Amino acid sequence: MKSVPLFILWSLWISLEFLLGPYSHIRIHDNGDGLLPQLIASKIQFAKYGYSYFAPYMASGIDSAGQYLLPFSNLNSLLFMIFPPSIAYGLLMFTQRFLASYFMFRLARDSLKLSYWSSAISAFIFSLYNFSIFSFTLYHGLGVPAIPLILWSIEAILKSSRGKKYMLIFLVGIIAGYSNYVVITIPYIAPVIFIWFYFVKKGRFYKSLSVMAIFAAAAFLIQLNTILAVITNLPNSHRAVWNLKALSQSIGSSKYILFTQFYKSAVTYIIPITIVLIAFIKTQMNGITSKILLKISIILFIFPIIVKIVQPRLPSTLGVIVTFSWDRFEIISPFFLAITAGYSLNILIKNKSSITKITVLAFLIAILLGASLKIKIETLMNYAPFRSLYLHPDLKTLAEKVDSEKWRVVSITGAGLRSSYPLAYGLYSADTYVTLYPKTYHAFWSRVIDKTLEKDKLRHDDFVYWGNRIYLYGPLDFYSLDSIDFQKYYDLDLLSLANIRYVISAKPVSDPNLVLMPSDYRNDISKWQDLAIFEKLKIFLRGKYFGPALYVYENKKALPRFYIIDKNGLLEKEASDVNYSPDKIRLSAEAAEGSSLIAAINYYPYWQLTVNGGKTTIKKYQNVFLEIPLKPGENQVLLEYLPPYRI
Repeated sequence: MKSVPLFILWSLWISLEFLLGPYSHIRIHDNGDGLLPQLIASKIQFAKYGYSYFAPYMASGIDSAGQYLLPFSNLNSLLFMIFPPSIAYGLLMFTQRFLASYFMFRLARDSLKLSYWSSAISAFIFSLYNFSIFSFTLYHGLGVPAIPLILWSIEAILKSSRGKKYMLIFLVGIIAGYSNYVVITIPYIAPVIFIWFYFVKKGRFYKSLSVMAIFAAAAFLIQLNTILAVITNLPNSHRAVWNLKALSQSIGSSKYILFTQFYKSAVTYIIPITIVLIAFIKTQMNGITSKILLKISIILFIFPIIVKIVQPRLPSTLGVIVTFSWDRFEIISPFFLAITAGYSLNILIKNKSSITKITVLAFLIAILLGASLKIKIETLMNYAPFRSLYLHPDLKTLAEKVDSEKWRVVSITGAGLRSSYPLAYGLYSADTYVTLYPKTYHAFWSRVIDKTLEKDKLRHDDFVYWGNRIYLYGPLDFYSLDSIDFQKYYDLDLLSLANIRYVISAKPVSDPNLVLMPSDYRNDISKWQDLAIFEKLKIFLRGKYFGPALYVYENKKALPRFYIIDKNGLLEKEASDVNYSPDKIRLSAEAAEGSSLIAAINYYPYWQLTVNGGKTTIKKYQNVFLEIPLKPGENQVLLEYLPPYRI
């Protein structure tokens, strides 16, 4: 416990820019443009409606369990429910880095019996990787950063009596499962546990089998609802039509992939690799454990590079072998590289004079501090402040004016604007960065952006073969345009069918059906570029600058969320007396012969429909939304979202 303050200080240092509340810096990819605003939106929905299994606020409505957004179902959700979003984010970033550093130190000391400072250097290296611009995200939770804690805990529990041992490992499994999105992390963490006990700690492998089994069972148990939701929704999701092979082949040649992967890896791992190489040259890595760790590190370092070359060339008949993200095993190689570096350093300075040891350690610590400072600068340059993403005046004003239950928004990407940001304001978005959604919506969105995809092969392949980004991709020449001709790139009629009333852009848009809304903030900073640096700094320090102004347009063609069409498919009127909640929608609809009620919400087979007290089958409108046949006269309609994994 004497070492705890050291690692708290180190973790505070490398987490500092994430602990500034509204001024905290947010990594955009997988955090800022994905799960972070979704967690905020989930909190807003829970405060308004309570517990629900449907998330109407993103991608025109998706299953919340399949997207890891069930309230209180995991640590991320718990933190965001309890704390303000920027504080919750900072707490998780700090916790990741503290667990990565302190328990790497404990594992090296207690399990491998390394010296104090060899263990500390190993810990600093591992946490520094977690802190780098390739850092782990909200999706990784306390999974990969907590690998040392998991291994250390299992080793400690193995020393307990049988009854106590099984109770403790079950508890650890529950905590680990609750702290992670199991379907994302376990496929990569489980091999680490196996490798550690089979190759590194050979004598304990068979003794640990039952413990590992209970650990895995407990981790899966706590996430059973989410796992069932993912498994159940996968066959009807956009991932069922994934073609990672085609995507891999389209983004570049093997030489390019090899170069970029090796460059990224070499830069990220340069410190541990250097230590290992020097130790190998000096000592030829004496000892069985050191040679095993070196071999594992080399294999895990090279494996992702080979996968990126080989996997695209495998026949599609191999199924999951072709589509599984094998290259993501790169996220576990830092653990073995860091522990190998610590072991190598221990050999390197063993039996050396005190002056030599101090010189080597001082040199390494100076390099690590320099690397952390370099990464801080990169973070400030490449990440965005929380307030500019989720406290922007233009979007706050829009959220105050819009009834999100009635209207959706959509964003044109470009100049830093991403489609998920409106979620954090309580706005309902038709576009976002999403892990799992219906393939029917994927097909619908491909029609919306078809003109853009025709002009841009890279984005065509990104959306058609992968599809997680449901974006209105900005034009290729975005920055050179004075304004964006909307109909040249997107289908406004289809967007109107999807209940999209507002279009958000970082650049002016031209279309006769889109009317620009006023903006006080846009007027206030209209001369920002002409201001002197001192004036800009003064405005920023006063908290009056939130980044560039946005252009928000009202779509005059937007159709209501719930409306009635006649037998010819023509709009009759909006449905009346809507009593709305995410999982249960009640409304009245007066209809003529052959009329249907359209709900611009994604079709899922788990929607159950009752019309005038009787169960009725739901049809698909435009092969994507809900169509409800009505009887002549007054109809009382009840829609309920009742997935099979609902508790």
